[in-house]
Amino acid sequence: MKTICVITGTRAEYGLLKGLIKNLNDSKDFNLLLFVTGSHLEEKFGYTYKNIEEDGFLINEKIYMDLKNDNSNGILKSMSLELSILADYFKKYIVDLLLILGDRYEMLIAAQAALIYNIKIGHLCGGDVTKGAYDDAIRNSITKMAKFHFVTCKSSYDNIIKMGEDEKYVYLVGNPGLYDILSFSSLNKNIFYDKLKIIEKKYLILIVYHSETLLTANENKNNMDILIDTLLNVENFENTNLVFIHSNADNYNDYIFECINNITNKYKNVYCFTSLDRYIYLNLIHYCHLFIGNSSSGIYEVPLFKKITLNLGNRQKGRETGNSVINLYFDKNNILKNINNIINNNLIDNFTYPYKVLDSSKIILNILKNKI
Repeated sequence: MKTICVITGTRAEYGLLKGLIKNLNDSKDFNLLLFVTGSHLEEKFGYTYKNIEEDGFLINEKIYMDLKNDNSNGILKSMSLELSILADYFKKYIVDLLLILGDRYEMLIAAQAALIYNIKIGHLCGGDVTKGAYDDAIRNSITKMAKFHFVTCKSSYDNIIKMGEDEKYVYLVGNPGLYDILSFSSLNKNIFYDKLKIIEKKYLILIVYHSETLLTANENKNNMDILIDTLLNVENFENTNLVFIHSNADNYNDYIFECINNITNKYKNVYCFTSLDRYIYLNLIHYCHLFIGNSSSGIYEVPLFKKITLNLGNRQKGRETGNSVINLYFDKNNILKNINNIINNNLIDNFTYPYKVLDSSKIILNILKNKI
């Protein structure tokens, strides 16, 4: 029986991998090895490894990265710690394939360790483009280290081929985190609001905002200040719930945390959550009137609920989007104009969506069954 190691470092990434992890865990063809690292193991980010355990999965190893500092020096030291620990774990276990998703620095380290150990790498969501973050360079670096490429859309497939990868190992399978949305059934609205302890208002705006890692600390602070100032000036502010999900463990995330906590403490209609169970998060999308921020969730998941995303800045620049995603720069008046125009009429004409929504997890396992 072949052993496939899956490593996850963030709540969002785990949400996309959850179905694949379950299928691996239930499979008679593979042995699952699950490594958890990054923000999953940090109190600041909600100890989200507990969600993984609550889902019934055995975590074989926890790789603590000590994510205490949000500057470049601190993140690099955390990455070096991850590399050192992974070196020992890849020596401890016999791994036939490392399966990783996306473009974060935790995954770059995992890929580097696997490469040196001559462990095959299966990479999900390669070929995507995000020009406003160093994630783009990380994603492409992992592509060059990986053997199997499981991509989300046609343009990403083409990008992988242009990078010189062997076409017989590039598979257009869609995003494995989207298939469950097709069968999504929402909570009763009253139960939902009660569960999150939110006092229902006429409108609900969901905000998920991260730093742009190619910008300076001051530039990131300025963008966050504009976003907060804009949100405080929306029409019918007092009859609008603003619900923030805290940011990733990226450069300069401390200031984002501080701003969100300050506005939450000051206004009774503003709420924030460090992290949410995926099902509850999907309910939040379902009941929101508008999504604002620069998270890939606004491009992948939100459109499937026929909701509009105001995608801010350059973090997701270049990523394929449908017509429900409106790209805006940090101009207060323009953002306000779009919010006020949309919130009363959250409808999309001739809805378009570029990503394949397939039972990707089963497709990937069937491919690997015959290839490794």
